[in-house]
Amino acid sequence: MKSVTGQRLKIIVKLVESEIVANAYERGGYNWAAVSMAEWAERTGWSEKTVRNYLDRPPFYSEKAFINDVRVKIVRVLSPGEEARKTPQRVANEMRKAWANRRIDHAAIAAAAEAGTPWKIDDLIEDGKVKVSKTEHGCLVGLAELWPYGHQMAILKWVLEDWTGFIVLAKMAAAAAQDAETDDPDLPVQDTKFFNHPTLPVVRKFWKAAVELYVAKVQGSAEGKKFGILAA
Repeated sequence: MKSVTGQRLKIIVKLVESEIVANAYERGGYNWAAVSMAEWAERTGWSEKTVRNYLDRPPFYSEKAFINDVRVKIVRVLSPGEEARKTPQRVANEMRKAWANRRIDHAAIAAAAEAGTPWKIDDLIEDGKVKVSKTEHGCLVGLAELWPYGHQMAILKWVLEDWTGFIVLAKMAAAAAQDAETDDPDLPVQDTKFFNHPTLPVVRKFWKAAVELYVAKVQGSAEGKKFGILAA
């Protein structure tokens, strides 16, 4: 039984590697095989369940991606000793949930700042889920790329938890950049609007301020020690 399992593993590894060579799908700096379970089953002669059982464990690493409006499991083969690393797109999808849930909490505050238009929760709900615009999702992908790997979700949660603190740091950064007349693209100060409720474009512009807030919040704590962030 073990020899059969080993042989099957070699077969599926070779098929995935060959597919990547022939039709690589690039995402997050890696090349992937983007083939449906049905097609993998046809190529191997196995059931879809059997194929999925192999592709869901090492040496494979997989994520979900929408390709031509179809959701597909993309797969790559990890090198010996390589740790599976989530792509910015996958991290952004995880952050998207946190942002969507938090957005409900701040919707009433945002509405109160508007011209007296009554806020309705239905305005933020679509197909039973909180709406997240393409612009917002794009900001999340950018943040997932810029923020330290493994800390992205925690940084976002702290920004949402202490928006006032984040805005203070962002305004300080904007003022410093303006005084220095810097051309640093990470500190755009022209036409920047600061809101009293979380907005992702502002977080994306001042992503470094978000990191500063996070470090200040967790340094010396159990969470900080876990990630090697020690008290000054």
